[in-house]
Amino acid sequence: MTIKNNFSVETLAAVQKIGQFNAFNLMNKMTDVGLIKIAIELKESNSYKGLPFIDKDGNDRLSVNWDDVCKYILKTSKSSIDEKILNFKKFGEDFMLAADEMGLGSRDMRKLRKFDEDEITEVCDKAIAEGDKETVTAFIENITAKKEQEKQKLTEEIKERDTQLEVIRDINTDKNREIDQLKEQLSTKQIATHDWQSEVKEALETITALKVKALSAQDQLSQIHRQLFDGYQNINPQAYNLIVQAFLSEVKQVAEETALLWLNCETDFEAHLNDIKPSIEVLEMLAQSAAAE
Repeated sequence: MTIKNNFSVETLAAVQKIGQFNAFNLMNKMTDVGLIKIAIELKESNSYKGLPFIDKDGNDRLSVNWDDVCKYILKTSKSSIDEKILNFKKFGEDFMLAADEMGLGSRDMRKLRKFDEDEITEVCDKAIAEGDKETVTAFIENITAKKEQEKQKLTEEIKERDTQLEVIRDINTDKNREIDQLKEQLSTKQIATHDWQSEVKEALETITALKVKALSAQDQLSQIHRQLFDGYQNINPQAYNLIVQAFLSEVKQVAEETALLWLNCETDFEAHLNDIKPSIEVLEMLAQSAAAE
């Protein structure tokens, strides 16, 4: 297949950029940062589509996506160049130049991407100021070890909370079982002489069912929390950050709405706060009342 040379100005500009990329890469005369900047310009301009190349079978083709450009034209893997672009955008040109000069590897970069913004700034400043690989890598390792200790401590705290939640769930399960038994007992009682008892029974059944659903939803959110916390190393950093951001937003909203509900209840039913009774006790009172009639 022969491809006609009727390329647009944008495509010709992209071809020129690719020529620079390959030429400098081949002669090793441009820093890694310079190559990354050319790659960013190509990718973000979308002018890489429709570029001519020869595939592995020797056929003339036009690129249709970024993967084609990376594989056949830039002669590098898409994952490799995309990771370098990600590092460049996250850490900035000055740090990348210093890292290139020191020879910091992708392993150190991946660790650094997991740091907080303040920690990243601290590492970048040290790298730019000192320019010593051993000093910077040791600094990264120290922060990594510190974060691992914090993670371990948090893991232990989560385990302790999980144990407490499990106890609470067991208690709630027992209570719900007792409530079901009482509801079954009440369903066999004749309480028509007091319509208000039927109203109480129906209301508590609804409230209890909603409470069980709420606790179940909270339990599921806790499981997602644990999965995210334990499995962050196996998730793409970009995906992980977005998932955690959304998860925190949703959990925060649930917590705020729950807190607001309780605040409204405290305000509206202040006179009843000293007489709070679990549903099970109220159901027992109804059962005893029904049995006595």
